[in-house]
Amino acid sequence: MKIDGGCHCGAITYEAEVDPASVVICHCTDCQMMGGGTYRTNIPAAAGGFRLIRGTPKTYVKTAESGNKRVQAFCADCGMGLWATSPGTPEWYG
Repeated sequence: MKIDGGCHCGAITYEAEVDPASVVICHCTDCQMMGGGTYRTNIPAAAGGFRLIRGTPKTYVKTAESGNKRVQAFCADCGMGLWATSPGTPEWYG
């Protein structure tokens, strides 16, 4: 299924092909902090099915308690978190 998304102010937009049956809810501390609640909803999109349409997000690399590194993308204008992926050549966007 094709989805469209973006940040709150509209500076960044994207589209992705996703499987609605693959939605996950994560309760890790990082997702709790980034989502401002007890969990964060996430749906993976394969890199080949993800396309940035407008804008350039700011990114930083976060090392989780597990030691895994995740690139976090957000809008520099409104601060909204957009997606997370692996460093280097991403296979998935969440």
